[in-house]
Amino acid sequence: MDAANLPVEKIGAFKKFYQQLPIFKTAPEWSIEAALIEGYLWLPQLQQVRLQVFPRTDMKEDKPTNTWSQWSAPLSRGRSNEARELINNLFDSRGPTSPGELSGSSGATALASDTSIDGIRDGNHSQLMSVTDHDESSIQEKEVFKVLGNFIDHVIHHPAVREASDYDQSHLQHELQNFLLAHIDQAEDSDKLRSQELPRDHFDVFQSPKNTFFRWIKDISSVHTSCPYAFAFATCLLNRKGHLFRTSVDRYLGQAACGHLATLCRMYNDYGSLARDRAEMNLNCLNFPEFHTGDGPRGEEALKRELFRLAEYERDCLVLTVKRMTTACHEELVRFVQTFVNVTDMYGQIYVERDVASRLK
Repeated sequence: MDAANLPVEKIGAFKKFYQQLPIFKTAPEWSIEAALIEGYLWLPQLQQVRLQVFPRTDMKEDKPTNTWSQWSAPLSRGRSNEARELINNLFDSRGPTSPGELSGSSGATALASDTSIDGIRDGNHSQLMSVTDHDESSIQEKEVFKVLGNFIDHVIHHPAVREASDYDQSHLQHELQNFLLAHIDQAEDSDKLRSQELPRDHFDVFQSPKNTFFRWIKDISSVHTSCPYAFAFATCLLNRKGHLFRTSVDRYLGQAACGHLATLCRMYNDYGSLARDRAEMNLNCLNFPEFHTGDGPRGEEALKRELFRLAEYERDCLVLTVKRMTTACHEELVRFVQTFVNVTDMYGQIYVERDVASRLK
C-alpha cells in the first residue's frame, strides 16, 4: 500500500478513537495520525506473513491494520532505536506472531481434553508436531495441535531468538510453556463454571476455584494475557548482545514491571468483556467469590467499579516500579520497558473505552 491509497476515513475514525484513551490525552493530533499512517504502510507485509503461523479457517475477517497501529501509535510517543529494532525483528524471516488467536474456546477445549498436551507440560513441542499421526485424535484436535506446533516452532526458531543468550532462550521457552498451559487452565475453569447450571438471571459465582482470586490473577490469569511471554520474546529480539539486562536488579525490576502490567491488563480485559464472558460463560474476575461477600448481591456496575479500583492499584505499582528503574537501571533498559508498557497498556485501555462507548450508545 502506498501513501496515495491510504483509507483516509478509517484513519480519521481510528484517530478519534485513540484520542479518547488516557495514554494519548496529551499527544499531538499529528503524532497519532502519523502512527496510523505508518500502521497502514506496514499492512501489506503484515498480511503476507501472519497466516504462516495462524490460519483463519472458518473465522470472520479481522482487522490487522488496527492491531498493527496499536504497536505503531505508542511507539510514536518516544522514538528510540529499541522501538525501531523491535519492529524490524518482528518481520525478520518469519513475521510477527499473534498469540491472541490461541484463545478461541474450541481450540482451548481441544487442548484441555487431549492427552497429547503432555507435550506442552513437559516442554516437548516435538510431541505436538507429530500429533497428527494419532489415529484416536479428532480432526479438530489434529488441527489445533498442528497450529500449536507451528506456533511454538515459529517462536523458538525465530532468527533473532536463536541469537539470544542461553538464559533468554530458556526464559522464553518457560514463559511460552506457561502461556499455553494457562489457556488450558482457563478452559478447564470455564467448563467448571458452565457446569454449575445456575439460573441465567443469577450472577454466576465461581463455586470451586482452585485458588484465591489474588493467586489466580497473579498466576494463571495474568500469564493467560500473553504479556509475560511477549516480554520474554521481545527481550530475545533486543537483548542479543546482553546490553539491556546487565544485572540481577535489571532483570528483577523488569519482570516485576511485567507482572504488574499483566495483572492490570487482565483486570481491564475482564472489565470490558464482562457482558461477552457472561453470555459465553467464560470465567471472569468478577465470578470469584471475593466479589460477592457481604450483604446480598450487587449489580454489575458496582462490581466493575470494585474491579477497576484494583486495576488502578496495579497501575500504581507499575508506575512505582518503572520509577524505581529510572534510578536503579540504565536508560536504555528503561526506554525498552516503557515502550513495552505503552503498547500493552493501550490494549487494556481499549477494552475499557470500548465498554464505555457501548454503554453510551
